[in-house]
Amino acid sequence: MIKVLNISVALLLFIACKNSYHVYTASHSHPSVKTSSAAKPFDNAIEPYRLKLSAQMNQTVVITTAALTKDKSESTLGNFVTDAMFFLFDSLRQQTELPLVLMNRGGMRANLPEGTVTVGHIFELMPFDNELVILSLSGEELKSVFKRIIEKQHAFKNAYVKVNAGDTLIQLNGAAIVAQNRYTVLTSDYLANGGDGFSTLANANQRLNYNVKLRDAILLYCKNIARQNKLLEPYTNGHFSISN
Repeated sequence: MIKVLNISVALLLFIACKNSYHVYTASHSHPSVKTSSAAKPFDNAIEPYRLKLSAQMNQTVVITTAALTKDKSESTLGNFVTDAMFFLFDSLRQQTELPLVLMNRGGMRANLPEGTVTVGHIFELMPFDNELVILSLSGEELKSVFKRIIEKQHAFKNAYVKVNAGDTLIQLNGAAIVAQNRYTVLTSDYLANGGDGFSTLANANQRLNYNVKLRDAILLYCKNIARQNKLLEPYTNGHFSISN
């Protein structure tokens, strides 16, 4: 590598000392990998794995009555994802306090279609390997978190936020936030690490990692709905509204 670098430097110095320059053109060609016969053994080798993966991705996990999107401040997709997060928490929790469930809008990468939702759709919705995390915040820290939620219109559960002509009402589990109290937040490790501007979350003095991928929590939630022979019904309930 050092020898190549020295040769390159020497060439540059040589060119710099010349008074005249000449332009040369060169053309190159190479066989297409897609059409090359050399690629056929590789294609044959991976074909069984491709078919297996395709079958897994095409498995139906739930049926929806309408498309789920992340339009508006409160979205059907955001409600669905936070419901799925809470479903996993609710099956594992050893406390009665309901957490603020928080999911950033940008973390939901794709809408879900009306009708059949497959494993592949869930991977498109949640392509990253983010995991669920529980945090403990003071009421003062939580107020800072809500400022970011309102600013970027992120998804949440177990809280009520109404913004009207500059006046903001925030309630958690039906009560106002008390600065000195401690509150639980269920979110992704990406946000818990300060991602998407949530620097307050990174400073939480208590943290518990569930070691469960958010995508897996969503799949479990969908399969639980299907197991009960129910359909996934998108909804909004007015818990987040912004008006001028």
